[in-house]
Amino acid sequence: MINTMATAQQTGVIPFTTADLQSAGAVYETSSNMLAKYASKQSALLERAKEAGSKLPKELDDELMNWQVSAKKAVKFMNETRSVYTDKAHAFVKAFTAIENSLSKDLYEPIQKVRDTSAKIHAEEAAEAARKEAEELAEKQRKIDATIRSEAQLRNGYAHFLEETKSTLLMVYKEVTLDTFAE
Repeated sequence: MINTMATAQQTGVIPFTTADLQSAGAVYETSSNMLAKYASKQSALLERAKEAGSKLPKELDDELMNWQVSAKKAVKFMNETRSVYTDKAHAFVKAFTAIENSLSKDLYEPIQKVRDTSAKIHAEEAAEAARKEAEELAEKQRKIDATIRSEAQLRNGYAHFLEETKSTLLMVYKEVTLDTFAE
C-alpha cells in the first residue's frame, strides 16, 4: 500500500490499487508499442510516397488510406482501453492523449497531405483528359460537318450539271422530227 500511495503522490492522482497500476501500465505499454509500430510504418510509407513523386500510384494510395483507417481504429482502441484509468487519474489522461495525438495528428496528417496532393494531380489530369476528349470530339464533328457540306455541294453541282445538260439536249432536239433527224 505504501508503493501505491507513493505513486499516487508522485502523479498527483487518487490512489490506485496495485492491480489498477499494473493493468494501466500494461495498457500504456501496449499503446506505446502500437505507436512505435505505426510510426515505423508511417515513415516507410512516406518514403515510398516520396520515391513515387507527387502523383501516387493507386496501390500506394490504397496502402496510405488503409494505414489511415487502421491508425484511426488504433486510436479508438487506445482510447477505449485507457478510459477506465483516466477516470481515476488526470495524469494518465495526459500521457495517453499525448500518444494518441502523435498518431492521429503528427503521423496521420503527413499521410493526408501526401494523399491530398496526389488527389489534386489526379483531378487535374482527369479534367485535362476530359478537355482533350471534348476538343477531339469537336474536331471530329467539324470534319463531319465539312464532309456533309462538301457532299451537299457535290450533289447540288452534279444536279445543276444534269439540269443544264438536259436543258441543252432539249434545246438542241426541240425542233427535231423524224424527217430532220438525219441532218
